[in-house]
Amino acid sequence: QASITGESLPVDKAEGDDVYAGTINLSGVLDVEILKTGEDTTLGQVKQLILQAENSRTPVMRLIDRHAGWYVPLILMLAGAVLFFTRDLQRAVSMLVIACPCAIVLSGPTATVAALSAAARLGLLIKNISDLEVARRLTAIVFDKTGTLTTGRLHVAHVETADGYEENTLVSITCSLEKNSRHPVACAVIDEAKKRGLACDIEVLEFAETTGKGVCGKIDGHEVLVGRMAWLCEHGINIREVDSDSTARLSILHVAVDGVEAGWIGLEDKIRPGAIESLGQVRGTKNRTKIGKCVMLTGDRWAVAGHVGRTVGCTDILAEILPEEKMQAVRELKAEGHTVAVIGDGVNDAPALAVADISIAMGAAGSDAAIHSASIALMNNELNRIPFLLELSRKTMAVITQNLVLSTACVFTFLTLSAAGYVHPVLAVLLHTASAFAVIVNSARLIRTGENLKDYDIRPDIKVTSVLRPVPLRMVEDAS
Repeated sequence: QASITGESLPVDKAEGDDVYAGTINLSGVLDVEILKTGEDTTLGQVKQLILQAENSRTPVMRLIDRHAGWYVPLILMLAGAVLFFTRDLQRAVSMLVIACPCAIVLSGPTATVAALSAAARLGLLIKNISDLEVARRLTAIVFDKTGTLTTGRLHVAHVETADGYEENTLVSITCSLEKNSRHPVACAVIDEAKKRGLACDIEVLEFAETTGKGVCGKIDGHEVLVGRMAWLCEHGINIREVDSDSTARLSILHVAVDGVEAGWIGLEDKIRPGAIESLGQVRGTKNRTKIGKCVMLTGDRWAVAGHVGRTVGCTDILAEILPEEKMQAVRELKAEGHTVAVIGDGVNDAPALAVADISIAMGAAGSDAAIHSASIALMNNELNRIPFLLELSRKTMAVITQNLVLSTACVFTFLTLSAAGYVHPVLAVLLHTASAFAVIVNSARLIRTGENLKDYDIRPDIKVTSVLRPVPLRMVEDAS
């Protein structure tokens, strides 16, 4: 039910338990009774929350629009006054040519086009250009956990063995058994075995999987059980107590051979590469930001949320909450006077994304609902784009201000000289063109913003070294 709650692990459901609409049955067969339909379901309520939040949003006015109402009438009045008192048509024509607001009109669009180009090159798709203005005023950023601060994929964090077993032996035995399962825990163990260069081709006989509890089989004549502590205890196996303080954030996979515990494997959701560095930049002074709060909201367990939040450097953590509670937390931050950005990837993040001042969806791995409700789509899942966005916003608004000051200064300086008779209409055309060209050149500096930004790519465990011939269809699964 990660699409609703954001949990990184599948949740077991027994007879009589409630199930959210939109969740996925990973294994086994269920008979479910539909209690709510359409807009009454949790998924339907999420949709309604998105629509209500979007309707309540107000657009941010651009800086240049504030000057449009009075500029043209003022220039016409000045040119008319000079013509009336001097009876010199060339002076009035020069004034009108100089005052043509091309440079002023270009001040905003040229800067924003350059900024959008720089953002798109780095995988940031900005839907509403006014968000660039809002980004520099952010004081709080809200992060989802699963799929945003973490990769959303389990990995082996710790291996503990009993006497007589080595770590590689325990991982190899577990991998050989788990390779017949499609559970996320099994995938994590298989990945760990590949990283260690261990073979997972040990023959397994009498393999059986108990849904949500574990797997068992015979390896070289030995009976092996891999699964939850309670399930192994049901088979009469004595399991040692695991230190809860150090393993509270882990999902424990116990292993027993011939009725005796062989050890356990701890798994957790991996923190996204670059997350710690990115949050450090967001809260630091490097980008001249005023981000006082970095909040993590998640539906996952407190133990897991606390570990991830403390590791990446969040100031506030809120766990075990539903989508409407996430949205309420964002509204409370806004009520405190914060300008809030929300970053998420799932359906459960969509209401919070919609109600934020700026919403950023992890687009490459995110859901359609999150992308459509967000104003910015982060296509490559690199969190270092967040401090880049803040820096780009600051630079864009600075360039727009520079353009406006430059163009306005040129206009009024040359306008005064034209009124005094020092500027011929032909020279006025040249000066007008030069001022517009200066604005364009100044805006073009934004295109190179972020060229040296470092990516924290997750390197795959397997790479293609050669391609000799097409793979037959029946071999596709094995080849992958």
